[in-house]
Amino acid sequence: MIVTEIRLAGGNVSNAGRVEVNIAGIWGTIRNRGWDINASNVACRQLGYPGAERAILSTVGRYGKGEGPVWMSDLDCEGREGSLWDCSWPRIAGIYWDHDNDAGVVCKVDNSSK
Repeated sequence: MIVTEIRLAGGNVSNAGRVEVNIAGIWGTIRNRGWDINASNVACRQLGYPGAERAILSTVGRYGKGEGPVWMSDLDCEGREGSLWDCSWPRIAGIYWDHDNDAGVVCKVDNSSK
């Protein structure tokens, strides 16, 4: 199982939202346990942004609840990893926790090209 795709969902701008991952063709979410600025930086870089502006620990009010499995939890990222898959995370298996603790992010936007 490799996280080949991630996306941001529920936001009204392209650089912010609930972080969702696709494993085995099924989109799911990331639980906020262990979610921090390091994990956020990895996710944003994986999405093509220069890094994270802010880690969001609960997306419910801001970006809504995700659907499907909670694919990842207890992420431990140093911040230098190439993808979220490269971070340490002991739990997987599409656990159907509720989506009250879905993780999100606000990614930095590189304005240097404008």
